[in-house]
Amino acid sequence: MTIRKHKWLVISLIAMTFMLLAGVLTPVSAQSYMGAEGCAVCHQPQYDAWSETHHANSAGISVINETGTFYWVAFESRVYSQEGFIASCASCHVVGWDAETETWPEMDSDPDKLLGIQCEHCHGPGMTMEIDFSMDVCADCHKQPADLALSRHSQSLDDLMSRPYARDSCLSCMSTEGFIGEEVTVETEGMSSISCAACHEPHSDENPYQLRHETPLELCSVCHIGSHHPQAELFPDSAHDKADVHCANCHGAGARLRHASNTAWYHPTF
Repeated sequence: MTIRKHKWLVISLIAMTFMLLAGVLTPVSAQSYMGAEGCAVCHQPQYDAWSETHHANSAGISVINETGTFYWVAFESRVYSQEGFIASCASCHVVGWDAETETWPEMDSDPDKLLGIQCEHCHGPGMTMEIDFSMDVCADCHKQPADLALSRHSQSLDDLMSRPYARDSCLSCMSTEGFIGEEVTVETEGMSSISCAACHEPHSDENPYQLRHETPLELCSVCHIGSHHPQAELFPDSAHDKADVHCANCHGAGARLRHASNTAWYHPTF
């Protein structure tokens, strides 16, 4: 755990302790799901930004009437009966899904509380507060990481560490933690290669596709510069640039950033 992660974990624990004593929060065990609003008590900026994302708006209740409960998905673009929602959507669109019982926590008493892709999907239930930047976090629901796993991005850290010239300054482009600004060194344990979270900001919908930069070209240009990989410097005014064909159009994306399909060559790598 880095100093930065440790510091914020301690601050969060202290804040939640004071709020529990003040009666602001209801005590929960480390394995109890509290829902995103419970997390917002300490993480309001992240909650506010997340609430505008596709994740936050991936599921909700359309109506409850005498015929049953009806759920919407994807910004209310589709509506399902409870049976249809459980069969087609619930495994990814609710928090705490139990495949054996085909239920989620408080499904009967407060079904709306844990709908959507919330904080605890990625950070674990309650006070667990895991921080995992690996693509495994996304892979259960997003099938693209199966493609990304074949790319050089997914091998970036192993590639770096196998080189005699590996040094701390390389990590800003060779590890997810370094790319997003975490304080890491080559001695830091548990780092991830370039994964989903390096390019996509899970807490914000400010940019298309929740990218960390406004366009895929700007994103790729952060690292693909310099004598070893000067793509971003060679691209302006090139034939591709003039034809409005950018990195993501060829390297695993197209209009919907699907991360390619068949070979590592066309995945987000080069």
